[in-house]
Amino acid sequence: PDREFPVGNPVGVLRWRSAHSDESKVPLLINCWPEPMGGGVINVNIEFNLQTLAHTVDLHDVVISVPIGTDSAPEIVSCDGLTNHVAHDQVLEWHIDLIDGSNSSGTLEFNVAGRDTDAFFPTTVAFKSATTICGIAVAEV
Repeated sequence: PDREFPVGNPVGVLRWRSAHSDESKVPLLINCWPEPMGGGVINVNIEFNLQTLAHTVDLHDVVISVPIGTDSAPEIVSCDGLTNHVAHDQVLEWHIDLIDGSNSSGTLEFNVAGRDTDAFFPTTVAFKSATTICGIAVAEV
């Protein structure tokens, strides 16, 4: 190759995306329920559940990014983990340090100004794992 592998620098070597509707194949199930409260406020409940097949996998530095349709800061009602409002992207990031067999579910509830309950989709998830979800391994480098 023309370039050597960047030793000592973190590099993503595997990215995974699911484009099917079989929820048993995804490691983390995310449910989002936006509910209009009146007066231009929407209450949003989000939960995550580690799927049964993924209980042997530890998900580290999990970030669930929820579009909120406004740059106004949401009011956090309750949260398992931490949140970060990214106003210029109109996103609320939900940070969970570790999701594993002993911490396999969590919830986030917040209120935000808005009227469009479709604004909270699509939700995206990013995480790190020392093992692969699909059980493949690198045979040789």
